[in-house]
Amino acid sequence: MSKRTIAGVFFASLAALATSIVLFAIGFLVALQQNVFIMEGPDVVGVRSGTSAGMVLTLGVLGLLLGVASGLGGFASWLGALAATGGRPDKTWFVVLLLLGLLSIGFLATLIYLVAGPPDDPAESAPSGVAEGEVAPALVAR
Repeated sequence: MSKRTIAGVFFASLAALATSIVLFAIGFLVALQQNVFIMEGPDVVGVRSGTSAGMVLTLGVLGLLLGVASGLGGFASWLGALAATGGRPDKTWFVVLLLLGLLSIGFLATLIYLVAGPPDDPAESAPSGVAEGEVAPALVAR
C-alpha cells in the first residue's frame, strides 16, 4: 500500500470520526430541545416516543455507524503502514508502528509515519526495449 493511499484512508477515517461526533451532538441537542428525555432531577428515567425521538435515534445510529467505519478505516491505515514498512530492509519503522499499535495508539503511530516516515520506494519501471543512453525511434504517421 502506498503512502498516498494510507494517507487517504487515514484522513477519510478522521473525517468520518468528526462527522460522527457532529451527528451525536446534533442528536443530543435536538433531544434536549424537543424534551425527548423524561427527567427526574438530574436523572433520565425515560424517553418520550414520537417523531423527535425517531429523528434522534436515526442520528444516533448514523453516528454510531460512522464511528465504527472510522475505527475500521484507522485500523486499515495502520495495517497499510505496517505492510509498507514490513518489506524494507531497515525494520525500525515497522517495529515502532507495531509496538505503538499494540499499545492501542495506532492512530498516533500512523500519523507519525505519514508525517516523518520514509518515502515510498520508487516503482520499478517496466523494460522499454531501449537500452540506457539510446534514443527511442520516433513514430511516423503516414
